[in-house]
Amino acid sequence: MNQLLADALANSMRQSGKSIAVSESITSGLLQNYLAMPSGSSTYYRGGITCYALQSKIAILRIDPKLVFENEAVTSKVAMEMATSVCRLFEADIGIGTTGFAQPPSGEERPYAFYAIAHNGGIAKVEHVYGDGLSRNEMRMRVAEAAIGDLIGLLAAQTG
Repeated sequence: MNQLLADALANSMRQSGKSIAVSESITSGLLQNYLAMPSGSSTYYRGGITCYALQSKIAILRIDPKLVFENEAVTSKVAMEMATSVCRLFEADIGIGTTGFAQPPSGEERPYAFYAIAHNGGIAKVEHVYGDGLSRNEMRMRVAEAAIGDLIGLLAAQTG
C-alpha cells in the first residue's frame, strides 16, 4: 500500500469536510484499507462493504438483478449503482463503487474494471480501467489507486 497516496487522500477528505463510504468488488477491501490507514480517518470515513458475489450486490446494495446479471455485474451502470447505494447505506456525501474482472474473463484478452464516484446524490466520475499484462493483484491495485487519484482530483477542483 502506498502511504503517500493514503495521506494525500486523508488530506483531501479533511479539507473537503465531506464524508465517504465505499462499495467494493474487484478491489475487495483495498479502498477501505487506504481510507483507514491514516490516523483520524474516522472524521470522514463512514465505512465500507465488500460485495464480491453477485447475490450480495442484489441483497445488500439493492441493485436491480437485471443489471447485476448483465455481464456478471461488470458494467459502468453497476459501478454507478454501487457508488450511490453505499452513499445511502452509510449516509455519506461521497461513495465509490468498484466492479471488474481481475483476470481476463472467458473470451477476453485482458482484465477490465469500472469504478464510479458518487457525490451529493449524483455521479461525479465513471471510469473504465484495463489491465494489460497485469497480475490479479496488480489489476486490483490499479483500480483502487486510479479511483483514489480521481477522487483527490475531484476534491481539489471543488476546494481550489
